[in-house]
Order: sequence, then C-alpha cells, then structure tokens
Amino acid sequence: MQPLFIEVHRVENASDEIYRQALGRLYDLPEPTLPAILELLKWKEILDRVELAVDKCEDAANAIEQMVVKYG
Repeated sequence: MQPLFIEVHRVENASDEIYRQALGRLYDLPEPTLPAILELLKWKEILDRVELAVDKCEDAANAIEQMVVKYG
C-alpha cells in the first residue's frame, strides 16, 4: 500500500502548487470592476473548497497509513 500513500501525497503537493498558481492568475484582474470582483470571489471560494477537499483526502490517507503501520 505504500506506493498508494506516496501517490496521494504527490497529488496533494501538486494540488497545492496548482492552487497557488490559480490564485495568482485569479488576482491578476485587468480591470477591477464590480462584476470582475464578484467573479473573483466566486472562483476563490470554489478553489478554496477544492483545496480543502484534497487536504481532507490526504488526511484520510494519513489515518489509513497509520492504521496499516500500527496493525500491519
């Protein structure tokens, strides 16, 4: 199972990098109009929730990994 845990951590690290890049592009507004700001807020909320979901997947993998080590 160790390769699976390594892959989960790799995916989470890649997700963190993609998240940071996406936020950087999100805040690069050409013109800060109200519709653009509302769109920014909407996408920031979506990105934050996806990042949280990926982090929770890693947390679950960590918990399973600890059980495998303890009881394996």
